Amino acid sequence: MVEKILGIDLGISSLGWAVVEYDKENDRNNKIVDCGVRLFTAAETPKEKESPNKARRDARGIRRVIKRRRIRMNEIKNLLISQGLISKNELDKENGMFNSAKNRVDVWQLRYDALKRVLDNNELSRVLIHIAKHRGFKFIGDDESDEESGKVKKAGAELRNKFQNAGYKTVGEWLWSERGENQKKRNKSRRL
Repeated sequence: MVEKILGIDLGISSLGWAVVEYDKENDRNNKIVDCGVRLFTAAETPKEKESPNKARRDARGIRRVIKRRRIRMNEIKNLLISQGLISKNELDKENGMFNSAKNRVDVWQLRYDALKRVLDNNELSRVLIHIAKHRGFKFIGDDESDEESGKVKKAGAELRNKFQNAGYKTVGEWLWSERGENQKKRNKSRRL
């Protein structure tokens, strides 16, 4: 039995199509009935040569990252509550451990102190939440063609070597020992 199949290839600035007669039982009867292509100008902004939807797509991606981060942090806090490390009141109250700046030890110092002594439940909760907030990311793929990602990877490798050569057990210990209390721990000049 011969059946007709329409194949379509939609590209950025072209539309290719083909109609094929296909016989499952006899390959000799297979043939291309007709085919063609239509070219058109690509939908892109004249100045940047980018898709007009790029700004919208980028904004949607940022919203998704923020939403996932909020969900992840809520799940971690709920886990700490369910395991009895912290109470819901301590998270919610106005002068709770996350809202009060008075009499609060720097979380980086707590990460350092955790190697030397047992932390109480509030301190441990702060450390775990801090680690979850600053968990970093991993590059997907090995595309070295992008110059900016190549610089970031190189700087990351240098930082990793410094850490390994310094002989510290954890990143928290390393940053607290190297940078102390009132110095920047993050490589950010400004927050968005």
